[in-house]
Amino acid sequence: MWNSGTHISKLWAITTKKMKIVISFIALLLPIICLGQIPRGTVKIEKRIATEFDKGDTLKHKIRYYYYDSLNNELFFDSFSRSMLKEEGSRFRVVTDEPEKYVQALINSDGDTLDYVIYLYDEDGNRTHNFQIDINGDTLNAQKRTYDKSGNWIKLYNRNEDNSSYYLSMEQKYDAENNVTESKTFNKENKLVRLEKFKYSYSKDGSKIIVTNYNYVNKKGYVKQYKSIIKGNTEKTNYYYSRDGYNYGIKLRTVKGGYSIEEYYDDGTLKSKELYDNKKKLTASIYIFWETIKSP
Repeated sequence: MWNSGTHISKLWAITTKKMKIVISFIALLLPIICLGQIPRGTVKIEKRIATEFDKGDTLKHKIRYYYYDSLNNELFFDSFSRSMLKEEGSRFRVVTDEPEKYVQALINSDGDTLDYVIYLYDEDGNRTHNFQIDINGDTLNAQKRTYDKSGNWIKLYNRNEDNSSYYLSMEQKYDAENNVTESKTFNKENKLVRLEKFKYSYSKDGSKIIVTNYNYVNKKGYVKQYKSIIKGNTEKTNYYYSRDGYNYGIKLRTVKGGYSIEEYYDDGTLKSKELYDNKKKLTASIYIFWETIKSP
């Protein structure tokens, strides 16, 4: 009988025991590369453009190129960042892409390997572990997840910085349609620091899905945080709170009274996202484009 816990333990034991040997070997194989050069075997390129604004001025501009082969395997991705203070670039090379393990190396513009990202998967394809490892084989960051029978992650553990133990960071519950209904966030002392609930409703004709999020606040109970209306490939979210988050290499600032608009491709992947403040001014944008490389 399949036992995900036993399987994860075995993978972790094997990984930690051989991590330094594997990384040392990989480092010998990595060639010096040129940022922006299309890798051999590329048939498709994904371009992500993320920009952070403040009062109409561009604070940070990040562009990433992802290169895929004919089997849709990721070969490399290049990352370019420009801000008011500096410009920088780096390349991430996929070293191993197997059903149970994925290894990615971060390489700077001089061809030097900086660190590695390693993902481990169970036999159902669920990502069970994330590791960030330096070139000496020391773990910088790590996470692990557990899943339910439907493939939804239900518990997220973060690794303590001062030792190899983990603490419960997040826990989620789902309904019969696999929608998140409750989310809990904990700190390192196992104290509950955030409690969220989600409610779902549908228009009479079924063309719209309405998602409302609530956060529990002491002495106030559950307070509405945002409301999303999804129709076709478009999702508009109105925010009732202010908070900063980070994704796509930039700060995503949600402002009370502001909103966001997201567009999706037919396969469900993100096409664009725009964030606006309470004065309808753009604070961040993400655009994703795809290009097919023609054979010579």
